[in-house]
Amino acid sequence: TAPSEIFASGIDYEYRTSDQEYTVRRCGKCGHLFVDPRPPMADIKTLYPQTYYTINPASPLFLKGLIYEVKKRQDVRRILAWVRRFGIRSILDIGCGDVEKLVSLRKNLSGLPVRLLGIDLQFSQVIKDKARAHGIVLLEANIDDYEFPPEFEKVDFILVSQLMEYLVAPDRVLDKLSQILHPQGKMLIETPNSGGLDFVLFHRRH
Repeated sequence: TAPSEIFASGIDYEYRTSDQEYTVRRCGKCGHLFVDPRPPMADIKTLYPQTYYTINPASPLFLKGLIYEVKKRQDVRRILAWVRRFGIRSILDIGCGDVEKLVSLRKNLSGLPVRLLGIDLQFSQVIKDKARAHGIVLLEANIDDYEFPPEFEKVDFILVSQLMEYLVAPDRVLDKLSQILHPQGKMLIETPNSGGLDFVLFHRRH
């Protein structure tokens, strides 16, 4: 194990789900930032309650407004270009949250027979109903410890957006996702930019 140094520390400012002070360390070899110690798997649902902003539009922290809409449109436009270029017929969104991205994709697919699936820790009944109305299949599970059944149909495209940094074992998750990806399939992984201005301004505590 490479040596590491304390980079930042803070509590759960958003939801106060715990009084614990969390410490972020930086690997002295590669510069990777990680929480140490990692919260145990049993605490995950407590740390991400049903009021969590990515899955609950009623949350006061729910992402909405111009920036949210622009980001969603950019993502959808990029994925649609891939659908047309590579003949993608199935899309799996890992950590799909409020399913708005998948709903927007469905509306822009112009009748193309593309299978849409989403996975997240939990879904409200409103989100489940919305997904059903747009022919989107939802799987309520923690991707960290979920095992796809042998009969799970392989997919052409897997979206992992703003999720890798939350995983307990990202290497194992990527391995299991590769098992359900078609040999010529595509996987798009997006993570936060630790070189961004907001990170520079707020990383010490927030």
